[in-house]
Amino acid sequence: MWERVVGVLFLLLGVWQMVVSKRYGHHVTKHGDAATSPFSLLALADSFYIGIMFVGLGIATFFMQF
Repeated sequence: MWERVVGVLFLLLGVWQMVVSKRYGHHVTKHGDAATSPFSLLALADSFYIGIMFVGLGIATFFMQF
């Protein structure tokens, strides 16, 4: 039972992380200028990848395939 609850939580956290990453990407492309840190693209990509990993972990935990 707890596996399904944890799976759903990881799934929701991953989807939220990807949505926030997408919003930040749009913000940087529209409002970014020379003062924008060059590391912001790296942070954006890492944040999106973490979201993908959380979604995968949530699905695996929900179905107990880890």
